Amino acid sequence: RRATINGISIVYAVHGGRCRRCNNTAATDSSAASSSASSASSSSASSSSTSSAESSPTSASDSASTPASSASSDAASTDAESSSSDAAPSSSSASSSVPLPPPPVSSDCPRLGCGQTFLLIQGLSCQMVVWDPAMIAALCLKGFEVIVFDNRDIGLSERFIKCGNPLLPFHVIKQAIGMRVKSGYSLDDMSDDAAGLLDLLGRQRVHVAGVSMGGMIAQCFALRYRERTLSLTSIMSTPGNTALKRPRLGVLLALAGKPAKTEESRVRDFKKKMRIIASKEHYSDSYYEALALRAWRRSNDDSGVARQMHAILAAPDRTAALHNLTDVPACVVHGSVDPLIPPEHGRATAKALPDCEYLEIEDMGHDLLPPIIPKVLDAMYSCVQRSKQPK
Repeated sequence: RRATINGISIVYAVHGGRCRRCNNTAATDSSAASSSASSASSSSASSSSTSSAESSPTSASDSASTPASSASSDAASTDAESSSSDAAPSSSSASSSVPLPPPPVSSDCPRLGCGQTFLLIQGLSCQMVVWDPAMIAALCLKGFEVIVFDNRDIGLSERFIKCGNPLLPFHVIKQAIGMRVKSGYSLDDMSDDAAGLLDLLGRQRVHVAGVSMGGMIAQCFALRYRERTLSLTSIMSTPGNTALKRPRLGVLLALAGKPAKTEESRVRDFKKKMRIIASKEHYSDSYYEALALRAWRRSNDDSGVARQMHAILAAPDRTAALHNLTDVPACVVHGSVDPLIPPEHGRATAKALPDCEYLEIEDMGHDLLPPIIPKVLDAMYSCVQRSKQPK
């Protein structure tokens, strides 16, 4: 589905949303939603159609298909509550949020996620279809509603051409020597996109999880929308402390390169890069080939990746700010052999968060392959359990 959020065209999908055991639904702010149905209807009117792989990300007539539609009947169904009849206006102002009660959860339902929502945020250059279908299906089977979306500048969401094409090597050097980097938009702006999407859907309080850059955005979301964050899961990410160990130069050089121009070159380049940063123990050539094809056939425009990286380089250190999240249960998951964001970053993130559990997975690189996902989900479930405990 496509919506206009804070003036930006964002494509998203909602999975699950209704508990099949007790028929409970994810909590919504229906009063706020109904007051602005007319303002949202124009941007969601075409949301039920399926977009083609050739669709332009900036075209108002485009709409996105839900990712991994064959995963399961739970994961494949979009939430009927995201129709224009209960859509809410978006707001990018963090200060406009007010404390809200926890979502209603059926006391008789044994499903952990009954009546609750998980917002999943992808990393640098990754479309929402990169989320493993089995991971979304597992969350839905636990009773959670799952919201995924294309970050700005990737997939079928809007491109920020007006921000130009940053010269990344120059900005990497600036950051390394302690000079301030200025970008066209920030990670905070990207977290505001997520908050605006939740406003549109009428979801007030959510569990938020992100991988890599998505973990950085999730941290920003928790800092800017603290009262809306039921729990925070940061996966193979960083608090943004530039003093922490950096990836080896060889890793960075291997990941750099010109965007692929054909499907064949995309698959070849993607598998080459993943062989460098992924889990050696669990690496699967066929898995990454299928992933590359799924993303390429949906959208092959990588023009925004450099701008996303620019936002990462410009982000300030969040370590001190994360110390203030005393009432947000958190978990940090990191791979012991991550060559792109070394495990020191995960440990530093966990140390900065007051109420945090840390899981370092042996032989995990910078990826979420199927054998690793159950361990990550267990950590997320544990974090959700802690969010339900009285303070």
